[in-house]
Order: sequence, then C-alpha cells, then structure tokens
Amino acid sequence: RAVLNPYEKSDSLVLFHLYTIKVMALACEGNNYTAEAMTSVMFPVTRCSELLTAAWCIPETKIATLDLLLECHLLREDLTVDKSRELAQQPSMWKLLEYFARILFTIVDPQETSSFCVPRETPEMSREIVARFLPVVKQFCHFFRPKAADASQTATANKLCDALVKFWGEGARSAREQAAVAKVLYVMDENGITGNEGTRRLTKTLFQADRMNLTDAEGEETRSLDPNVKVSTLYPSFVQNFQDRIHVGTELSELIAICRSQPRSVGVITSQLTSPDVSAELKIKFISILQMLWETLTDEMSVEKSMEKIPLDVIISAMMRLVSSGCQVRECLCFFNSLLTRGEALARDKFRQALLISQQGEPFLREMLLRLEIAE
Repeated sequence: RAVLNPYEKSDSLVLFHLYTIKVMALACEGNNYTAEAMTSVMFPVTRCSELLTAAWCIPETKIATLDLLLECHLLREDLTVDKSRELAQQPSMWKLLEYFARILFTIVDPQETSSFCVPRETPEMSREIVARFLPVVKQFCHFFRPKAADASQTATANKLCDALVKFWGEGARSAREQAAVAKVLYVMDENGITGNEGTRRLTKTLFQADRMNLTDAEGEETRSLDPNVKVSTLYPSFVQNFQDRIHVGTELSELIAICRSQPRSVGVITSQLTSPDVSAELKIKFISILQMLWETLTDEMSVEKSMEKIPLDVIISAMMRLVSSGCQVRECLCFFNSLLTRGEALARDKFRQALLISQQGEPFLREMLLRLEIAE
C-alpha cells in the first residue's frame, strides 16, 4: 500500500475514491434517510476507522471520511437511543478515539516526527484533520455513559480528555481551535469524562479562558467597549470563581501556562490588584502569579522578549499603588526584587520611570520611608 498523490493523474483511482466519499458525505447532510442507509452499507464504521487510522491514507481522504462518519453514522436521522448505545460500544469507534488521543500527544511533543499520515502531512493539513475530528468526538461523547463503559473504554476516554487538554494548553492555538476543543471538553465533562487529576484541575482554568475567548466573536459592540468595562462585564466568571478554585501549591504553574497563552488574562489579573472588591488574600495570590510568570518568561527568553509578553509598566504602577496604601507590601517588594534582579537595564528603566511619576512615585517612597523608620 504505497502512498499515492491523488493529483498526479486526473483519472487516479485514489481521486475517484476521495470524491466518492465526499459526495456520499454531502448526500447525507440534512438527515437524508435514503443516502444514510446506502452510505452506511458502503462505508460502515469499521471501514471508516480503518481509513482514518491507516498511515498510508492521504490527509484529504481522512478529512472526507471524518465528514462522512459524522453525517452518516453519528448524526443520522434514524439514530434511536438503542442504536446510539450500540454505537457507543463499537470497538472500531474506540480504536479510532485511542488513535486520535495518541496522535494529539505526538503533535504537542516537539521531539515527535510522526502524525496522521506517512509521509507526514503539512501543519495546515494536521490542523484541518484535528478540526474535523473534534465534532466526531463531541457527538460520540453524547452517547457515552460511564456506567455502561468497561475499564478499557473508560481509560481511552480519559486518555483522550488528557490529550485534548494538553493540545489546548500547549502550543500556539488560534481562538477558533481553542473554542472547538472547549466544546468537546464541555460535553466530556457533562458525561463524566474528566481525565487524570492534573487534567481535572487544568480544565477548570481552561474553561475560564474559553469564556474570555467567547467575547472575540460577539460583534463590533463588544470590541468597542472600554477596557475597564470589559474587565467588569466580559470576564466576571474568571474573577468570581478564581478564589474558590486556586491553590497556589497545585494550580499556579498551570495558571502560568494560561497567562502565557491568553495575554489578556494578565491585564485582568493586574486590574484586580487595585480593586476594592477583591480580598487581600486573593490579591496576594494574584501577585504570586505575576511574579512566577515574570520569572518563568525570563528563564526561557530574553528580558526584552519577556517584556513584550506582559505590561510591566501597568503592573509596576498597580503594585506601587498597593504599597502606597499599605497593602500587600511584602509581596509587592518581592516582585520588585525579582523584577530588578532579573530585569537588567530595560526593566530597571521601567521601574525608574514609574518612580518619577509624582502621583505614584512619591506616595510609594513615603510609605517605604515610614516603614524604614518604624523598623529602626
């Protein structure tokens, strides 16, 4: 079974096979019972699974097969409760889910060279295959029932959940990709598929990030809102649930990953430092997150690139106001110490410029002088 290029010949049998699948998938759209009945005989679930898990199968055929699997088998008109239960027990479907989980793990691993096809498809094709896989997984998870699943099926479902969270949390994913993965994870969560302990903790944070991403598609009215209004109206769930969920010892590193992939979350956190509605305990945790983010970035890249990721001038200003009011002084000074130690001349200039602003520099220095006198 050699790898074939369907575009080498206009009369290629591979091309004929590809477009047959495409036509049958299109015919099944809209719950066309006759087309679904015929197609399910020509392309049963077992055959779809064979094509999708075969390394020799070209990416175009895999994409078309995923569309057919969704339209003909998972969304078919005559899919009763009993038939959906049968489909949930199909060995071929579970083989397919295990395959998808395994490939997702390889995609996010920079050391891996394998992917959906051999030879490896282009990154654009990989993203397209993942995008077509996600609706299939989402619909299948609607049929999943933990009590009806055996140990192997439960393990595969949880492995796929782990893989999806890892795929979402690592790498540069577009807002559209993140939203598509989030839709699948919501259904998984509703049906008792939660992955391992680390995945369960991280999923809560990723759901909050997804709620923030949803604002990108809400039209021009949302985009025109003042930044301060966005913080209070568009991200309430992020702030409201944060205090209940965060445990610095277990979730902090995972939150750092979210802050890096969702730059706006840094602005949200910073805005809470000076809010009178946020408790002192939560502000301390916010400062810890910002400090670890700064230290993580400077460990992995230059100071100049790190400063492109986070708005240091805004953070410094917020923390100076905190210190000036006599709040969270120790935590703010720890952050400033890390900033000045790691920041080289660029970060020090930011700090110096903040001190020169009389409205924030003078109150900050007065508070520090007062505390030195008390200490003496």
